[in-house]
Amino acid sequence: MDKIKSVDVCLTPELMHLYEVREKTVVVVDILRATSCMVTAFAHGAKSIMPVADLDECRGMKEKSFITSGERNGEKVNGFDKGNSPFEYMTPDIKGKKSPSPPRMARRQLKKVNSQKNY
Repeated sequence: MDKIKSVDVCLTPELMHLYEVREKTVVVVDILRATSCMVTAFAHGAKSIMPVADLDECRGMKEKSFITSGERNGEKVNGFDKGNSPFEYMTPDIKGKKSPSPPRMARRQLKKVNSQKNY
């Protein structure tokens, strides 16, 4: 009899310790969604995406006409314009705008890479 295959979903890296991953294939989706959001935003006319350190810094950028984006536990952050679905970046309001914050995983990586860049 064939073994039944299954897929487990872990919505945040902080919960990874709850999963047995030995001898299993693990796919990290967070970074894929983040880069998909960035590519989609640029394809729909976003002017730039600037990595920020945390949610508070991102919130502050909204006052400067930036489109804010971010997610926690798979949900859009309360008060932010966008979450972490590329479909949210296919709207006319993104054209010509700057976004201070891609989803969390990419923001951390981009912040490390771009720490010397001036925006």
